[in-house]
Amino acid sequence: MLGFDWGKWTWGRGKVPSNVPQKYRDLYKSLDAKLTEFDTTVRGSWNGSNSTCVFAAEVLKANCNRGHDLLPVAAMSGINRELDALQSVGVTGVSLSVNFPILNSEFYEWTGVPTDYQRFLNFYIGLVANIRARGLKLYIESAVVFTGTFSAGSDLDVEGYYATLTTPTQLATGRARCAAIIATYLKPDTLNLGSEPDTEIAMTGQSVLLAAPAAYGAYIGGIASGIRTAIGAANTPPLGAGVGTWLSNGNTYIDAYVAQGIDFIDIHTYPVNFAFLLPNLITLTDRAISRGKPVAIGECWLLKQRDLEYSSLNAASNAEIFARDPLSFWAPLDSKLLESLVAFCHWKNITYLSPFWHDYFWAYVEYADTIGLTDGEIRALATLAASAALQAHTVTSTGTAYQAAIT
Repeated sequence: MLGFDWGKWTWGRGKVPSNVPQKYRDLYKSLDAKLTEFDTTVRGSWNGSNSTCVFAAEVLKANCNRGHDLLPVAAMSGINRELDALQSVGVTGVSLSVNFPILNSEFYEWTGVPTDYQRFLNFYIGLVANIRARGLKLYIESAVVFTGTFSAGSDLDVEGYYATLTTPTQLATGRARCAAIIATYLKPDTLNLGSEPDTEIAMTGQSVLLAAPAAYGAYIGGIASGIRTAIGAANTPPLGAGVGTWLSNGNTYIDAYVAQGIDFIDIHTYPVNFAFLLPNLITLTDRAISRGKPVAIGECWLLKQRDLEYSSLNAASNAEIFARDPLSFWAPLDSKLLESLVAFCHWKNITYLSPFWHDYFWAYVEYADTIGLTDGEIRALATLAASAALQAHTVTSTGTAYQAAIT
């Protein structure tokens, strides 16, 4: 466990800890100020009573963007260690990303290896049986597999396949087929059809879907209808859709989903830039509640990005931004966001909270050890550190903070 001296952290007073490198001191101070403001708002409004929120985390080692890396027997051993560790910090649910076209048989017909479909289905059936045997709730998101960096090494040519789907209807039909398989065989407690419209467009090239929130809402509604038609409404779990807090017209998307009969709204929370992005979580939640819909936070983490970088970089595809996460001096801020979000969930009766980059529950890396390394090498070093920590059963201050907050 990292030996942080909590006595030296001074929240909200502009003081930056001495171990923060000079190149990040401005960013640290800015993020701390935004987190302090949000936390003050939440704790000043919450009456202190607990809700029935399910506190969970993403199963990163089972992320579908790994593709064929999921199939070897050894992969399940790593997943089991991760599940053991998550349960040790008190989670009562887990999230799985099972994105299109990972369980779409037509994709494997296109790749020329149709037997891969059954191999992936068997993997997920076994994984879900394992999760259920542990008594955990299961939240599945089925959006689209990433192209580029985040699926490198997956041996899945999803970019080539997306190019064959030339209309939103073709994409919606395929996604509905995939989601119906998930509902039928994996039986999640809830099934989210996607919470990042902008990311989906970037991955698939279907820019027409972002012509207006109403168009994207109709697209999601078509997927939901396809699922219910395929397996029957009685066999369909609650279906959700949502937005990231960074979308300025998020309220309009929520209204569009409500008009399509979506059961719940899911909000992804990453950037805290400027004076509105983190408070936007409150705005979007209140909009959904006012429309009679429960709210989940299916993904969250602290994005280490300056306001200027937010305006000029696409963090979803920027390796440098994500290479900052593993650095150990961020741990107090990671903890602070998670603690505030847990309080927020109690305040607003959120149904489900699932941090994403929980590798940092187990290990960070020291900044001095990353000097001279590429962004990819830093991420690889962090992955090795997390794997070693899982085997050694160690927990960072961030993991301990989440455990204390949720239990």
